[in-house]
Amino acid sequence: MFKKYKDADFLSGDIFMPMIRFAIPMFFSTLFQQLYNTIDTLIVGRTLGETALAAIGAASPIADRVRTGVRQRACHCGGALFRLP
Repeated sequence: MFKKYKDADFLSGDIFMPMIRFAIPMFFSTLFQQLYNTIDTLIVGRTLGETALAAIGAASPIADRVRTGVRQRACHCGGALFRLP
């Protein structure tokens, strides 16, 4: 049915299914991160108050940029690993 990841070939044949299999883990990672952020915001807002919630709001863009950078580097390294014999 599906080829194993080590057998995935992005250079020939159908590219749709290998790309989907490659994107699914990133999609779920982003989904769970957003759920975590939403729940964290609810808990902090209800228990610690407006000042703590404002601090989280100020720090969120920085944390998002760090996470995005890590994901991008992981994707680039993953692409390089596909080319290894």
